[in-house]
Amino acid sequence: MKKFGLSLLVLSSVTALGYLFWLNNYSPSVVTPKSSTTKSKTTSPSESIENLKDTRSLTYQHRLGDYFRYQLAYQTDINMGVGEQKDSIVFRIEGKLEKTICHKSNSFVVAAYKLDEPKVSANGVALQGEDALIYANALSQTIYATLSNHGKIGKIYFPSSLRSDLRNNMKSILSASQLVLPALQEEKENIWETTEEDLNGSYLARHTLTESSSGPYEIRKERLRYVKSNAESTFSFQQSDIHFSFQGETESLKLEEKIDTRVTGFVFLSQVSLDMKLKERGNRTVSFDFNSLKEGGWSESSMVADGEEEFEQQRYEKILGSDNLASLWPRLEKLPSESFGREHNELFRKFLALMQLHPENIEEIAGKILELEEGGLNMSLLLSAMSQVKDPLAQKGIVSVIEQSQAKPETLLLALPALGDVINPSNESLQVLKGALRSSSATVQNSAVLAMGSMADQMQQGKNPQADAIVYDLSNNLKQSNSDSEKVLFLQALANTGHPDSLKASKEYLESENDELRAYAHAVIGNIPGKKAAELLSSSLETEKSELVKARLLEAIYHRPDERETFQAVHKMMGKKNSEDLRIKSAIVLWKMKGSFQEARALVEKMAAEDPSAKVKEAIKGIMLTSD
Repeated sequence: MKKFGLSLLVLSSVTALGYLFWLNNYSPSVVTPKSSTTKSKTTSPSESIENLKDTRSLTYQHRLGDYFRYQLAYQTDINMGVGEQKDSIVFRIEGKLEKTICHKSNSFVVAAYKLDEPKVSANGVALQGEDALIYANALSQTIYATLSNHGKIGKIYFPSSLRSDLRNNMKSILSASQLVLPALQEEKENIWETTEEDLNGSYLARHTLTESSSGPYEIRKERLRYVKSNAESTFSFQQSDIHFSFQGETESLKLEEKIDTRVTGFVFLSQVSLDMKLKERGNRTVSFDFNSLKEGGWSESSMVADGEEEFEQQRYEKILGSDNLASLWPRLEKLPSESFGREHNELFRKFLALMQLHPENIEEIAGKILELEEGGLNMSLLLSAMSQVKDPLAQKGIVSVIEQSQAKPETLLLALPALGDVINPSNESLQVLKGALRSSSATVQNSAVLAMGSMADQMQQGKNPQADAIVYDLSNNLKQSNSDSEKVLFLQALANTGHPDSLKASKEYLESENDELRAYAHAVIGNIPGKKAAELLSSSLETEKSELVKARLLEAIYHRPDERETFQAVHKMMGKKNSEDLRIKSAIVLWKMKGSFQEARALVEKMAAEDPSAKVKEAIKGIMLTSD
């Protein structure tokens, strides 16, 4: 969500990325972004597909004891960076993946999986010693998964002793190799869509069947977009190309995929490849009791990533290393407080890790904040880090800074937004913001209003009914405002809430004669999830004349999940005469949508080649180079 605030400092930080593959012994585990849920229609070919010379059914022909052995190579190549800083790692798992059908019922089967002869390497170097032994023992353990008759993985059962990061290694492989066949319906189509899960959340996949008169079916699977995810960031498939050869079971699989992840100031591009070929098949005698999986010794899991808290703990330990408050504080004091640099980013991460791991330091840090240059970058760094700490002591620390800074407006302008962003805001924190509304400084009052909007968003996520009350108050204040500047302020605060109730309050300003009011009314709409908001934004983009408002609309659309309505509106806008800046902004929005709509890439490439302005061409080429 795009938020408005009086503090313009945005600290780039990888601390929000608990899902990075490399954070735990090079473990390829990903936990990701919050976005709206989209329902997908599933269509399917019938049991006898038109134009095929044979009549084999597109379902798995599971038989008890069926045994499959694949040669497998799985690799993730991850590039990440903040600004000019770049890091990369290549993680590779090779081995022989065994799958045995060990239980069968009318609606599902249970398959046993294990990886024989596993080999693990990082950056081309095979793991050695204890690390190699840990991975070999973990990956070669048998796990169990329930599968529908169409191949969708339901529950996965791991030995309880198996570390969560190592569980996610196997989840990555199972997710990448999953082929979900269509339910049998009367329609005779060779294209169908399914909603599936991976470590990041739920994604929409499109499957295309290539007709063949003999031999295995050829099925191409393309992941289109995430429809539900598990953390606050932006994920998109830059490229997704998966080819299956299928004949009652996958015969071969070739996967090439790029996933682009963005958090403020941070770019994370993972390139995943999987090469899997069936080497052996047969039938075994199996002895297995499905009920035993639910009786101790086994940990039941879904496809999404396990052990988020455990990963987070280990990640912060890696970031902090041997540092403590005594070693970090002198480094902070030496840094310039007026310009942001690489060491600021490192110290931001270090202080956040310190407060997460050792919340007993927070009270002392809050006291030391008041010793820093008022309103400076270093003060903002610490307050921003403190707002991301989960422990309630962090909220109390920020409240303490506010209470001791009543005569320091520059400090308040940093501390109030930080309080608005805290996790699980308390009633005490809300009362502190309300108290700041009575400040003699109009700037401080405005900062408190915007912070209350952000706090409503946090409360809404925690299902706290106080969020509704804040939105009600902000809406009333908007209605009673006497000046356009006041109205803009309350529209900005309502935009920060992302609350559905803010739609009604802002809607009347969509037709205002004041360009600025229209712009911020659309910003409110842009932060509200759902089809109705998307339609309003799309309609306005097609009819709006103001450059300012169009720019705000494009910004609002950029920060939303990709939607067909908004994509079509931006596409139509391109055919009209717009300024160079608007053409560049529209290209940025379309390039972000290319993972969801194939036409978007072609449209931007055409702009880069044919736009009459050299400035626009160069800007678009830069966008394409830096974010693909």
